Amino acid sequence: MSPDQYRRINTNYLRAIEWYFDKIVSVKKIGLMFEQLILFPELTLDKINAHLGTSLSMEDLRSVYSGSLYKKRYHRMDYVTALGKYYIKKLLGDVVRFPRGNA
Repeated sequence: MSPDQYRRINTNYLRAIEWYFDKIVSVKKIGLMFEQLILFPELTLDKINAHLGTSLSMEDLRSVYSGSLYKKRYHRMDYVTALGKYYIKKLLGDVVRFPRGNA
């Protein structure tokens, strides 16, 4: 599958989840992205705590996340490298197709 197909699938999953919570579940929700938590941990934890009525701290976050905070996890070069590997595999005919088997 191409990167555009993966992006479309991901967008459709997000729309389905959003529809589910809007139409089926009547709970308050808060929109967050994982990148927000990594780039702006204090601000994001404040939002989460205000929404849930909890008192999560930076120590709690560090106890469950071992990556670097305050900087992006992936950069443009990571995307270019992944895309290059995809096209090389596609040229060699080694791209995995879904469904994988004839089960």
